[in-house]
Amino acid sequence: MQDAKFLTEYKKLNPDQKAAVDAIFGPVMVFAGPGTGKTRVLTLRIANIIRTEAAKPDEILAITFTEAGAFTMRRRLMDLIGAEGARVNIHTFHGFCNRVLQEFPLSFPHIVGSVAATEGDSISLLRKVLDEGEFLVIRPRKSPYYYLSAVKSAIDALRRQGVRSAQYKKVAEEEISKINREVANASADLDEEHSSVARKLISAQKNLDVAMAYEMYEQKKKEAGVYDYADMILEVGEAMVADKNLSAELRERFQFILVDEHQDTNDAQNKILDLLVSGVDDPNLFVVGDSMQAIYRFQGASVENFLHLKHRYPRAQIISISDNYRSHQNILDYAERLVIRDEVPRTPLVAKGEVEKRPVRVVRAKDIQDEKIWVVAEIKKFLQQGIPAEEIALLYRTNEEGREWSQVLNYSGIANSLESSTELFADTDVARLKRILLAVEEPLNDGRLFPYLLQDFLNCEPLDVFVGLGLAQKEGRSLWRAIVNYSSLQKSFLRPEPLSRAVNILSQVITTFESDGAQAGLQAAMTKTGLLPLVLSREDALERAEKFSFLFDEAAAVDAVGTKLGARPITALLQRLEILEEHKTLRGGTRSGRAGRVRLMTSHGSKGQEFRVVFIVNAREGHWSGKRANPVKIDLLPVPGFPGVAAGEEAQKIEDEKRLFYVAATRAKEHLIMTYAAVNEDGNEQAPTQFLLDLPDNLAAQEEAVLSEQERQEFQTVRLGGHTMPKTSGLGDTQYISELLDQRGISPTHLNSFLDCKWKYFFVNLLCVPQPVEPHLQFGTAIHFALQSLYKHEPRISKSAFVEVFVKKMENAAISSSRKKDYVEYGKKILSAYYEQAKQSPFWKLPVLVEKGLEAILPDGTKITGKLDKVELLPSGGGIVVDYKTGKPKTLNAILGKTKDESGPNIYRQVVFYKLLADLQKNSSWYFESGRVEFIESLKGNKFIAHKLEINSQETKELEEQIMDMARQVRELSFWNDYRCEDKKCEYCALRSAMAN
Repeated sequence: MQDAKFLTEYKKLNPDQKAAVDAIFGPVMVFAGPGTGKTRVLTLRIANIIRTEAAKPDEILAITFTEAGAFTMRRRLMDLIGAEGARVNIHTFHGFCNRVLQEFPLSFPHIVGSVAATEGDSISLLRKVLDEGEFLVIRPRKSPYYYLSAVKSAIDALRRQGVRSAQYKKVAEEEISKINREVANASADLDEEHSSVARKLISAQKNLDVAMAYEMYEQKKKEAGVYDYADMILEVGEAMVADKNLSAELRERFQFILVDEHQDTNDAQNKILDLLVSGVDDPNLFVVGDSMQAIYRFQGASVENFLHLKHRYPRAQIISISDNYRSHQNILDYAERLVIRDEVPRTPLVAKGEVEKRPVRVVRAKDIQDEKIWVVAEIKKFLQQGIPAEEIALLYRTNEEGREWSQVLNYSGIANSLESSTELFADTDVARLKRILLAVEEPLNDGRLFPYLLQDFLNCEPLDVFVGLGLAQKEGRSLWRAIVNYSSLQKSFLRPEPLSRAVNILSQVITTFESDGAQAGLQAAMTKTGLLPLVLSREDALERAEKFSFLFDEAAAVDAVGTKLGARPITALLQRLEILEEHKTLRGGTRSGRAGRVRLMTSHGSKGQEFRVVFIVNAREGHWSGKRANPVKIDLLPVPGFPGVAAGEEAQKIEDEKRLFYVAATRAKEHLIMTYAAVNEDGNEQAPTQFLLDLPDNLAAQEEAVLSEQERQEFQTVRLGGHTMPKTSGLGDTQYISELLDQRGISPTHLNSFLDCKWKYFFVNLLCVPQPVEPHLQFGTAIHFALQSLYKHEPRISKSAFVEVFVKKMENAAISSSRKKDYVEYGKKILSAYYEQAKQSPFWKLPVLVEKGLEAILPDGTKITGKLDKVELLPSGGGIVVDYKTGKPKTLNAILGKTKDESGPNIYRQVVFYKLLADLQKNSSWYFESGRVEFIESLKGNKFIAHKLEINSQETKELEEQIMDMARQVRELSFWNDYRCEDKKCEYCALRSAMAN
């Protein structure tokens, strides 16, 4: 460990931070407000645990709230202590539970063999529940799906808390009984229909309906073979209670547990924490949080959950950190006015940074348009002053506001990153794709083919489309047939070739859908038409392409289960998309900011971030405070023992809004500007949020948004189209590509892809452009999963149980029924044979590591990663790294590169990569002795083909240099302009060629 680096960073800490870092043993609660250096404290504390040898890196579990937080913590830790930081377990709660599910599959019979539910799965199953169930309230006769979203939200809330349907049903029934007793004791002249008792009875019945829908929904999921994120948390918590061996192993494995943003945990997550440290009076549990930043009550988080540990461990050391290194004192004093007094020991935040103090600004605009014009003008001023665009954030209350603000900035030539969720089907590229799919389903329907042909990326002449439609109607045939037989009409078209080409492309896509399924068809619809190259040529290419990943998940679900009822793949896919569109499915925007772009996000999304300039817009009463209740929302009943379930009283809702505004305000370092319009869209007056009232003059400057008529006219001009869209760097942005490389790292698969075709690596491994998963790859995944289950357990599971794991995993593979049946029968045959041979192997009873993930940092800072199928641990301390292969077996000479087989050396390179990873692990309990490649499908003379590979240090040194050279080329994008691989038919090179430079 780099002790000097630790000590250098440690000396920079203030006394309270040092106390938190030094408090290694026992329960510790740190109350730390915004800008107080929580991540630095957590990182240095982990380093201190390792440095003092209180625990090994892999005995430490750190839980973060987001994947971005986990990535940031790991990167800082590796910068601080080197490669050992890669061995620390840093996860979100979902990431941790997913790891447990993967490592102990037999402890989760409801999950093994199931697949993650897509959004389409969830909504479709709930529609079935509402169709089939007997409900008194939640299924109105004229609009049976009116409450669907509310029911889904209520069920999700209950499951996040760990409340099962039977528990909640009992609560609702008891509430109804209680109300009925009240009605029986009421006066005879009570107008029951309009009484508060009647309203309470309807609300209770609504909750009973929810409980019954919840029960049916769980059953439907089991029947469909799907599970979701909430199931991960619930199943792990319940398995740890039921399976003492599982809970004991996890407690033994993780000696120190740290939790960031603990105020955002819910009941189900807290239950897992309790189980991980149960049986110990004073566990090594370290939590960091701030009750004023508890803004996820709608996800089940609550201040009560945070304070739960304070009561559970009365001897816990309490540390409060109040020195703020982010904001100036006026911002902190304003935030202090929002603070809610609770049980948490709180000291007002004190500015310790070097930021110039200035008043916070409250700006009143004449109307909503003036608010937008003024904000745009102010942003331009800050940009002219030299403040980087990415240091300016525009925060709003709801997702719906983001798209409009993004458009306003685009109209004004200001590049921006929209980081909040938007309606998926409001996206222009998704709408384009849907037009293609509609034409695929019914190409002879002129109403569908006509919009398809008018899309700009097909380059058809619009007049030709109109002429063709008119001629087709005149002759009584479809537009499709008119174009296919265009030779007789050629003189009528200005440019007939693009029309013919567009129809031919559509024909190819139709064929792909019918022959290869929804995933392959969707990819063909995107690539053959030119839509994907168009998207990837845009400045925000990656963000746009990510939205298609969601559609690929739905296509995979169609291939798995959607065709069981006999529907065509295209029809089944469109049915799913229509359901998602009807229920206004949201999908996230950009995952993080980009240099040169103003940041747009909700207050919830701003959590954990900081900016030199923060605008809080639309800060009016009824929006940020005094918000009207959603009439469709279902207020849940209190559940004993689950403090996060009930929605709370009106005062509680105001406190939640205060916390949300507090989080937004404390993102600002230098400038905090809060704006509102005096008049709404209907011309009615509106007041500012109560959080802006009665501010002293020395703290806040009250301003009017003064605009000239020229500014208003210029704004109208750009909105009407006389604008220049902002020019930002796209996929050719080397800084952005370097950040992606840092996040993804380089694995053996990445390296082999890069050496095969640099554009294949770029699109598939770096950008993660959606790809259909071929049937043979899904088969291979199921085989690997079964082998993992076999070797994970000691003693080994039976042959029948081993084969059954494979069968269950294949049940929901996205493969047609006939092909799936063939794969299952074949897999059962080869796995049965493998089991019989493996039992006779000298390695059968060796202790093993299964699915062992490794990570390391090369001298140039490049992260490399790999997952080892199996490591057989020898008495000598050495380890044999085993890699399973499905498919046609290779000879040893092919693997060593002594034949014309071009794919053989990829296998050898993969094993060398594993040795490099193993060699770079510090304090590892084993060392790489040799590798072995096992070809699972290659039964020959009752023996499977396996090749032993011995790797020397010179080979790992050469590979290290090769990886660093690859990283350099990727960071520099040295292949951007001229590179094309040797395969003249390479789809990835073709995709690059189709993109604009």
